[in-house]
Amino acid sequence: TSYRQGLLTIALNPKAAVVFLTIIPQFLDTKDSVSGVVVLAGILAAVALTWFCIYSVLISTLRPLFEKRRTRQTLDVVTGTTLTGLGLRLAWETR
Repeated sequence: TSYRQGLLTIALNPKAAVVFLTIIPQFLDTKDSVSGVVVLAGILAAVALTWFCIYSVLISTLRPLFEKRRTRQTLDVVTGTTLTGLGLRLAWETR
């Protein structure tokens, strides 16, 4: 299922572990124990959950708009033009 695929993707993503191991210790005092790490991990999880809930509601609200053929074509043109422009800029860039 898509839930299992998403869960495996998140669980096996090394970037999450790297971020957690490099950023979180900066906010801990040297005398903090495991409880400090647990609190910060909980805050991080709460922020992520809040963001994903807001994102889900926003996307589900806008779904009828994104299902329209005209909207998809416009997004394709804008995205294609942007990527082509960035590619040309990169191709003509000198060091």
